[in-house]
Amino acid sequence: FFVRLRNVIWRLSMSTLVIDTLQGKTTAGSINVRGEGSNNTNLQQGLAKAWAGFDTGGNLGDSLNISSADDDGTGNFGINFTNNMANSNYSATTNIADFTHNGSGNNLRCCTVGVRNSNSVEIDQGYTNSSAVFIFYDGAEMCCSVNGDLS
Repeated sequence: FFVRLRNVIWRLSMSTLVIDTLQGKTTAGSINVRGEGSNNTNLQQGLAKAWAGFDTGGNLGDSLNISSADDDGTGNFGINFTNNMANSNYSATTNIADFTHNGSGNNLRCCTVGVRNSNSVEIDQGYTNSSAVFIFYDGAEMCCSVNGDLS
């Protein structure tokens, strides 16, 4: 395929493009990617800004842009960002690795997003009892992915 650099067309003879930085031509922090049909997606907006896997002791596994995880009490955990989000309006998605119940046989285990701050997000883990009341519970591993704008 062909690449135009400073009005010179170069033919790439291999399928690997090796570069250190991508920067938008019109706006440095904005790169549009051609999507399906005539739709475009902004590359920066589509990237996860932070993600982590951690256990209920606050022990951080693999992660991106996470400085630490913490155990704030039964069923209440937090992850702290290395680079802050621009505000607290970002999207955080959680998942739990252990879907077993707490012994009663009819409880749904779940992991929910609690308080969102620009420098951290709180995650609650628990189950619902027979009256559909959320009961905080320490299960097993959790995962969290954060999308939004970095500050």
